[in-house]
Amino acid sequence: MKLALTDAIVQKLSLDNAPVLVKNKVEWIKTEKPNYLVYDTHRLAPPGFAVRVGARASVYLVEKTVRGKKLKIDIGLAWGKRGGEVFMSLLKARAEAVVKIAQAVKHGTNPNRIADE
Repeated sequence: MKLALTDAIVQKLSLDNAPVLVKNKVEWIKTEKPNYLVYDTHRLAPPGFAVRVGARASVYLVEKTVRGKKLKIDIGLAWGKRGGEVFMSLLKARAEAVVKIAQAVKHGTNPNRIADE
């Protein structure tokens, strides 16, 4: 699903509240999928920026192809629980995605793996 995300929409996303487009209008339904992605079409969002919605948490991520490899780069926690992480605003997540994309292009790999090594 592609949608111009706002903080309010991100907080509404859950497995019980999945957006679907019906006659050019967004409707909210329960999904049976274990998780789903909503891509951000807002003009400030970098290409490939999305929210992955799961049962316990929603996570901002960006998809980027670097040197022929498709990367899914975690940006931060949108809501829920994932370790000791704190929530990140949508605006901050978009800005962080731009930084992580630049790092991925520079190093040719997922920048989160560089930090872990």
